Amino acid sequence: MSTEVVQVYQATELTQQQRSGPAEGEEADLDAQWIPLPEALQQVLEGRITNGLAVAGLLAVAIRIGLRDGTRRPADAPWPTSTETNTD
Repeated sequence: MSTEVVQVYQATELTQQQRSGPAEGEEADLDAQWIPLPEALQQVLEGRITNGLAVAGLLAVAIRIGLRDGTRRPADAPWPTSTETNTD
């Protein structure tokens, strides 16, 4: 059980910028990628994006905009290790 509470926001009108300095701390190992929402959702359904907050945010925005996909991940599909995922 957890008492953690988070808020997830949908950012709009983003633009890509160069980082103003070196990445530090936990951000030093991040690999930022810009991908279309349908592709990100497909990666969630394939088990390639596994970070709980990322999954919750992506699925929430999909519901909000009415995006539907009949894709289902089979119950017996192998679970990727953290080194095989895009977001862990």
